[in-house]
Amino acid sequence: MRGARQVRWSVLGNIALGWVLTPAIAAVICFVLLFVVQNVFQQQVYTPVHYQVTASVLGQLEDDGVDVAPLRGLIGEPFENAV
Repeated sequence: MRGARQVRWSVLGNIALGWVLTPAIAAVICFVLLFVVQNVFQQQVYTPVHYQVTASVLGQLEDDGVDVAPLRGLIGEPFENAV
């Protein structure tokens, strides 16, 4: 049995550093590429979609067998999503 004295701590530290830095570097690259696609090539990458709960929607849900009692307070409330 060799024990902890045989562990190459510098190699283990480099592996741990790679696990931490890889997602951070990937996020920066994605942000930069998204900026380039959106601003340099004038491509729309975010389309906001607006939703609103109405009484007719709740009626349709109720016809489908959904309990709409908790949703009644949301009538008229606007919601945003994106495509």
